Amino acid sequence: MAGPPKPSRQLPLVEVYCEFVFEPPEGQTWDWLRICEFAKEIDGDFPQHRMVRQHGEPARLGADENEAYWEEGDADQPAPLFRFATKDGLTTVQIGENLLVVNGLPVENPRPPYGAWKKFYPYVHRSISTYRDVWKPERISQLFLHYVDRIFIPKNDFEFRDYFNLSPVLPADLDNAFTNLSISCDLKGAGKGDVLSLVFQEVFSPDPDRVCYLVNWDYWTAESVALDAKMTGVKDWLEAGVKCCGSHFKSLYTDRCLKLFESDGNS
Repeated sequence: MAGPPKPSRQLPLVEVYCEFVFEPPEGQTWDWLRICEFAKEIDGDFPQHRMVRQHGEPARLGADENEAYWEEGDADQPAPLFRFATKDGLTTVQIGENLLVVNGLPVENPRPPYGAWKKFYPYVHRSISTYRDVWKPERISQLFLHYVDRIFIPKNDFEFRDYFNLSPVLPADLDNAFTNLSISCDLKGAGKGDVLSLVFQEVFSPDPDRVCYLVNWDYWTAESVALDAKMTGVKDWLEAGVKCCGSHFKSLYTDRCLKLFESDGNS
C-alpha cells in the first residue's frame, strides 16, 4: 500500500525585479516618442504591448502596435508608463521617464534559492542595452535589485527560532505571546555604497492552519554606474547583488525552514 502523499514543495520566491534610473545626456530631455523604436527592438522577446498611467488609469494604443499615444491631459498628472510582456506574461518590462523596470515571476523554485537568475538576466541585459541604444543615457544613477519571499509555517508546529535565525528580544512574560512581528534593517552590501535592506514581517495567511511571513530583500547602491558597451559594470553589480542576497537567504532560514522548500524529495 502506498504511503501518504508527500507535501508539495513550497515556492518561497514570489517575485524578482530590477529597477534602473538613468542619467540622460546633458541638456536633453526624455523623448517619449522613441518608445515606438524601443517596442520594435524588443518585440521578439516581449510581444505584448500595453500602456498605462502610473496611477493605474488606462491609456491608449494606436491601431498599429508600434504607434503608442495617449490623449493630452493635465500636465500635473503622472507621466505614462509603457509595459511590455513575454508571451507567457511571466516577465515584463516597464518604461517611464529615465526609468526601466524588469520584473520576473518564477515558473519554478530552483536550487540554489535564486538559481533562476541565469534565465532572468538575459531579459535584463536585453532591456538595458535596448534602452541605452534608443535613449543613449550616459550612466545609471540608481540601481535596485528586489527579491520577495513568502514563507508558510505550520501553525501547530511553530516555534519562531526553529525556522528563522532571528532573535527578537522581548521581556520574558511576552516572549511567547507576540504576533504580527515586523523586523527591518540595513546590511552592508558587497561593494562601495551597496546596501541590502531587509524587511521581515508577518502578514495575513489565507490558510488558517499556517502562519505566513513576507521577506523583502532590497539591494541597492548609492553609487552611479557607467553604461559601457558591454555593460560590464551593470552586470558585475547585479551578480554581486544576487550573490549577496543568496548568501543572506541561507543565513536567515534555519535548516528546518529550508526543508519546507524541498519537501517533495527533490534535490
